Amino acid sequence: EYMGKELIERIKKMDHASPNIMTNASEYARIKSNRRVVADTNVFAVNFRNLKLYQSLLFLGDAIPCLGCKSVLNSKSVLIPGAEYNKLAEEESKDGTEVKNVLGNVDERKLVWICEFCGNHTALSLMQEEVPKTSDVFYLLHSAAQVEAQGQAQGGESEGAIIFCIDFSGSMSTSHEVAGVENLKHGMTQEEMDMLKQFLDEEGYNAGAIRQMMGASRKTFISRKQCVLAAIESQLAELRKTNPKKKVGLVTFNKEVIVIGDAFGAEVVITGDKLNNFDSILGEAESAYTTLMNKPLEESSERLLAKFSAISEKGATALGPGLLAAVGLAAKGGAGSQVIICTDGLANIGLGSFDGLSEASTQEFYTKVANAAKESGVSVSVVTIKGEGARVDVLGKLVETTNGAVTRVDPTQLSKDFGTILKDEILATNVEIELHLHKGLKFRNEDPQYLSNGGSTYIRNVGNVTALTEFTFEYELRSPEELAKEKINIEKAKTIPFQALIHFTSTKGDRVLRIITQQQRTTKEQSQSEQEVNVRLLGNRCMSKTA
Repeated sequence: EYMGKELIERIKKMDHASPNIMTNASEYARIKSNRRVVADTNVFAVNFRNLKLYQSLLFLGDAIPCLGCKSVLNSKSVLIPGAEYNKLAEEESKDGTEVKNVLGNVDERKLVWICEFCGNHTALSLMQEEVPKTSDVFYLLHSAAQVEAQGQAQGGESEGAIIFCIDFSGSMSTSHEVAGVENLKHGMTQEEMDMLKQFLDEEGYNAGAIRQMMGASRKTFISRKQCVLAAIESQLAELRKTNPKKKVGLVTFNKEVIVIGDAFGAEVVITGDKLNNFDSILGEAESAYTTLMNKPLEESSERLLAKFSAISEKGATALGPGLLAAVGLAAKGGAGSQVIICTDGLANIGLGSFDGLSEASTQEFYTKVANAAKESGVSVSVVTIKGEGARVDVLGKLVETTNGAVTRVDPTQLSKDFGTILKDEILATNVEIELHLHKGLKFRNEDPQYLSNGGSTYIRNVGNVTALTEFTFEYELRSPEELAKEKINIEKAKTIPFQALIHFTSTKGDRVLRIITQQQRTTKEQSQSEQEVNVRLLGNRCMSKTA
């Protein structure tokens, strides 16, 4: 079991309130060495929901890094005046608890920072006013104008665009029985009605008669296309109320890809050999933005719905090319744009096809698209139909890279799921998290490629983040041999520090650094560490490791 039965029971009754930006599972960090793998509360989380507050919390000055471990000077740091530091003995005490002078004679005008993470000594020329006064501070690294001048991003604030990438292959005509009579605005097209007539008596029925016949059974048969249309109509109506200036576009795919955009310009059709040309698809979609994404939603919504309704479901599933075109279109909408793919089938034509191409080349394609989206600050979310053959394992990695969402749904519940995705807007792009532990601790159960400083530092670029994004981490005490080798006497420590450095690009285009530093009380007793445990956080960690 990943954690004790008692904790599991408490998780089932847990409070779902959101944690702070950096939250520990317990009021205490457990520092008792144990050879066995046991459940403990040495877990903490980092989330990003308050990143938009950076403009009101900017700290003037520069972040000052430790020359040893690269952690940053903070409100918890101890600074010793040069004159006092010069009085310290050059030999440490026998029990190793007293600070020794390792720098020799220091300019009395300087302050000596003894890093609380690695113990490195640094003499600094700074005023007390330059030291952060709070545990949570923001530094402006580069303004949007500076970033643009360096050619790293578009200038100005970006609201981002929303691109619906919809599967209109033949399987989208599959119908689902719904109890009761549903009066759907988006009914059958004339082509669909003609197809249905061939299965009826030769006497013939008009559209009204067919609907009356179906209604007599007090049941409605709703196609997947109708479910998608109803869901999108609902979301566009909501967006018109909350964000009427938002730009929303459409890309559809079956045996070909059609870039429709806001439905005002001449659509771009990608077909034939072009479906296998990565650069061609991406280039055509990016070029189309200037002509196909000019109108805000308040002007385009009716035309978009009409375009949706007129498209017939038929042909194969060019999911890969459709996805790539949608990402190219969204990228031109600026950082924070969203792509929402709705598909019920398996890609079987063009790039990313699971039919006829090797698994390796297919995986490579979706990884390449994911990286392109991540670099442009675009999130990709996938909505698939329950019980169908979409490769969620491959698409899930794409979603994870871009910090989107993957959902498998009943087609009649699409409106709810679209709404959840659209509410989870991107707050920042190109996000890098850098986490520092005390040198007596190390991360546990993390990918080694992200670790340094003997496992005490974790650095990873996580791409885009939203208010709901949260990462959890575990840590543990180093082995007695490691502690002895480094002459670390951590068991005498009453508190230990944690620090998170979050580099990010805001939706305004500014490059910002956020630094959160916390001190955690220590205990050797597991029972004490579990007294005020954050079971919500432990539950999230458990789910993330067992997913």
